[in-house]
Amino acid sequence: MSRTTHLHSGIIILDASLEKYASTITFHDGAVIAINGKPPKGALLVDLQGQTLVPGFVDSHIHLLLGSSGAGDVNLSGCENKNDFERELLQGYKGEDDSQWLVASGWSEQTLDATPTIEWLDCIQDIPVLCWRSDFHTAVLNTAALNQLNLAALEKVTGGAQCKQGIVRETALWEHVAPFIPSPSAAQIRTRLKKAVQNLHADGVTLVGAMEELDDVENYLFPLREELQVRMRLMLLDHPTPENFSRCSSSEKDSLLHVIGFKTFLDGTLGSRTAKMYEPFCDVDSSGLFVEHALQGDLGEWISRVVQGGYAPVMHAIGDEAVGTALKSIANVPKTQLCRIEHAQFIAEQDSSAIEGRWFGVQPLHKESDDLIALDAVGEERANQLHDWRAMLDRGAKLSFGSDWPIAPHNPIGAMSAAIKNGVTPKEALVATTADAAASLGEPRSGILKIGSFADATLLSCNPLECDWNSVTPSITMTIVGGVIQFQSGTNR
Repeated sequence: MSRTTHLHSGIIILDASLEKYASTITFHDGAVIAINGKPPKGALLVDLQGQTLVPGFVDSHIHLLLGSSGAGDVNLSGCENKNDFERELLQGYKGEDDSQWLVASGWSEQTLDATPTIEWLDCIQDIPVLCWRSDFHTAVLNTAALNQLNLAALEKVTGGAQCKQGIVRETALWEHVAPFIPSPSAAQIRTRLKKAVQNLHADGVTLVGAMEELDDVENYLFPLREELQVRMRLMLLDHPTPENFSRCSSSEKDSLLHVIGFKTFLDGTLGSRTAKMYEPFCDVDSSGLFVEHALQGDLGEWISRVVQGGYAPVMHAIGDEAVGTALKSIANVPKTQLCRIEHAQFIAEQDSSAIEGRWFGVQPLHKESDDLIALDAVGEERANQLHDWRAMLDRGAKLSFGSDWPIAPHNPIGAMSAAIKNGVTPKEALVATTADAAASLGEPRSGILKIGSFADATLLSCNPLECDWNSVTPSITMTIVGGVIQFQSGTNR
């Protein structure tokens, strides 16, 4: 195939923020070399057939390894009661030896109309079973799994108070239970990663902001980057130490993959009632939990270490008190540092003046499920503040859309649709999926199409800036990364 590609006979949106259009575009060696030019001799000609080419979609918040290998092989999202739950577990049980765990995910109280208990999982008794809640901030374990843990110590850890009943949350879950779960084989992880990226391409995604462990980056993502052909800007879950900074430096100039930041968690989630709120929840006797550096009181020191290392601090904050704490912690950090607050589902009025010019990674596809529980969880006044992207934009916030996959589908079109139906304009939604999403990841060569930018583009069935989103949803017909077609509808690529 020619390394020069000329695309023509369609609508080409070069920059959604400027609503800048072109009639043709030429790619060579992975970059844009011409706009509105004639086809170079010998170029591969691609007829867009009147469709709309946009800069490649960006999913700014994703978990590649968790989604590919950590969610388990049993999907509980369709279960509506205990019988469904037990049936899915038993069907997923392959007679593993006692060194293996059966891992499942996807349950929520909304679909089950109940919270699973240890009894639901004890339909399997000879191997450990762990079932992640859909938000991955709560899990339920069976008796065989509990027998492998030090429950007396676990009870004293944040999120471990109910461990003897099989319910574990937050720090207790991730730091004291998750390490016991056997990892899939390296071959399984590689296979699943390749499949995950194929699915990303089918959804038009060319760049991701991935939250990962440095060991996984070194063992899987970096070695596979050429084969995967999706650009990865990584935010590490590791500690920001000089040793880890040095380990990151090997990928600094790589166009497909490099580390841009470090991530910490300030609180939990709305669904698990561990999001940290200024006022208590309405349906449980709690105002949520601070975790990690917010709990330890050294968040400012963590941010300083990250910034001094030349990286962006990225903070998970869902409850209004957690978001307020995050905003206060970066008040003196220059906005050019690309500090990001992830989720920011609730923002109290008292903190709204601090959001101007700050980056927020938001996930529109979380809204539907969160709306189902918000009224019971926080009451009408605070429920009206939930996922209020219109208010955030009006107050000068900078939004970057993502999915949080595997928590929600990596579906940028679906995310744009959800945002548009909740007060965001089509232009703002496309900008948050392209130019601003890329900018939030510190990548000026993505998210727009201009001379010298990456030759990454997504072809849509109709113009997202002009179609009626209430009746028409654009579909993905082609995805191009580095000038090479990675997905085309109607083919088996």
